[in-house]
Amino acid sequence: MYAVVNVRYIVLINHGLLTDSDILIKQRQFAWKQGDISKYRSLRNLVQRMAIGLRSKYYNRCVKSLRDAGPKQWWRAVKRITGQSHSMPLTSLAPNGNLDNLANDINVTFHGVSSDLHPVNLLLVPDDDGDYFPEYYVIEPYQIERKLAHF
Repeated sequence: MYAVVNVRYIVLINHGLLTDSDILIKQRQFAWKQGDISKYRSLRNLVQRMAIGLRSKYYNRCVKSLRDAGPKQWWRAVKRITGQSHSMPLTSLAPNGNLDNLANDINVTFHGVSSDLHPVNLLLVPDDDGDYFPEYYVIEPYQIERKLAHF
C-alpha cells in the first residue's frame, strides 16, 4: 500500500503505532531532505488533502452534534475540546481569599480598559422623549427569522 523505505516503519505499521498521516508526513519530509521536489509536492498535496479529511471527520464526530445540544452540554464539550479544567471558585482568584480585594481589583482592571475613552457628548444625542432610536438599531422580527433560517 505504501512505499516504505525503512524497515522500522514496517514494524511500527504492524504494531499500529504509526498512522497513515504520520507515514505520509515522514515520507514528505524525507523527500524534502533528499531534494526530490516533485515527490515532495505530491506528498505535500496528499498530506493536505488528508488533513482536510481528518478535520472534517473530527468536526462530524465532535462538533456537529453541538448545534442541537443545550447550553450545558455545549459548554461541557467546548471545555473538553479546548482542554480547560473545571471552573474554580472565585475565592481561588482572590489574594488570601478576600473577596472585597478581588472586587476592587476587577473594578480597577475594567476602569483601566475604559480610562482612555472620551466621554460621551450628550449634545450630539437627539433630545426626544426617550422614544428615538436610529433606524439601524431597530431589528424587525422578519430579519431575525431570515438570519436564523440560514444558520
